[in-house]
Amino acid sequence: ESVHTDTLRVDYIVLQSHFDRGGEDFQEYRLSTNSFVDTVENLTVLQVQLDGIDIRNIKTRFGLATERNNTYLKFESRAVYDTSGNPSDDVILLVSNYTSDTTGPTVLTWSLDLNSEVITVNFNEPIAVNTVDATGLIALSHPNSTSSHQLSGASTDGSDDFFIQLTLSRSDLNVIKMIEDLWTSNETAYLTVQSHFISDQAGQPVQPAVRIPVTLFIS
Repeated sequence: ESVHTDTLRVDYIVLQSHFDRGGEDFQEYRLSTNSFVDTVENLTVLQVQLDGIDIRNIKTRFGLATERNNTYLKFESRAVYDTSGNPSDDVILLVSNYTSDTTGPTVLTWSLDLNSEVITVNFNEPIAVNTVDATGLIALSHPNSTSSHQLSGASTDGSDDFFIQLTLSRSDLNVIKMIEDLWTSNETAYLTVQSHFISDQAGQPVQPAVRIPVTLFIS
């Protein structure tokens, strides 16, 4: 039936991983008021545009809305009113149509701290830290330079987030120090990212990027 779109309380909408609460793997997230009604079709279909913070919080909850079977929508009572002024009832529904994430994460910026021997890479969406493969990173001294080194490995103890911090291996550091003008200053620090470097939580590999200049360099 038709509803009054301006009565919709987006913060009365909760995403759930299961129909019933409870269990160690149960996840839920209540939408914030920053998300809003974007499209209306005949007052019977409402499309909500998710806010960036909501997207981040959903994607960092493992097992929530990663496939149709763990995407339930709970409308709390009075989430919306019909055109006669009657409030909606409390209801939980399994999503009818689910479109999976088919776009890999994008590298936004990266920084290098040679004091702590750490690389920090920032992404546009949460990544799965357990998929990291440091051989997907190539150190460059200049966009057109032949001075380069493909990393052989690195360690990380971070969690799934919009960034990852990698501690460089001793062998890679020794090789980098032996190559003239490679990662010696802000002007000689570039990074190429290959698709096998890391994936997001939907299993999509990072989008390749070449010759990314460093944002912050600490020697």
